[in-house]
Amino acid sequence: MPELPEVETVRRGAEPHLRGRRLRRVELRRTDLRWPIPAAAVHDLEGRRCTAIERRSKYLLLHFDGPKAPAAIVHLGMSGRLLVDVVRERAARPEWRTHEHWRMDFGDRLVRLVENVPSTAPGRPPRWFAPGPPSARQHASGGADPGLPDRTGGTAMAASAVYRWS
Repeated sequence: MPELPEVETVRRGAEPHLRGRRLRRVELRRTDLRWPIPAAAVHDLEGRRCTAIERRSKYLLLHFDGPKAPAAIVHLGMSGRLLVDVVRERAARPEWRTHEHWRMDFGDRLVRLVENVPSTAPGRPPRWFAPGPPSARQHASGGADPGLPDRTGGTAMAASAVYRWS
């Protein structure tokens, strides 16, 4: 399973390729990785520009412009890889890989989620949550992030940094 440093490496590698680019097309090969993926909400991202890629815990948040500033939340699962291919805008796209679950086509960049082992193998497959404003979801019910503000305006990390052990 990718750990935090690997997920941050994926984020840093993908962001310069995607930030500022307009999403042209989304293709879903599987809509049932861990939970059903709402295809209509995912396709609503088409035509929007990627404004940032952020990491929250082991999740990648792909932020888009437009009404309500939606974000697609991606988790790599036990064996997922996020591939960013540089392609020509009008060139034919590569064939789908055996365990490739979805694609985001940004014209001159193609983002693909590929699993190293099949989803039927033990472990947890990659996931993609419904797009929407990330603040409304706490990582799609994954709990609070210690680095994010809580309802008091502080963070768990900040609170633990000032706690004195006696």
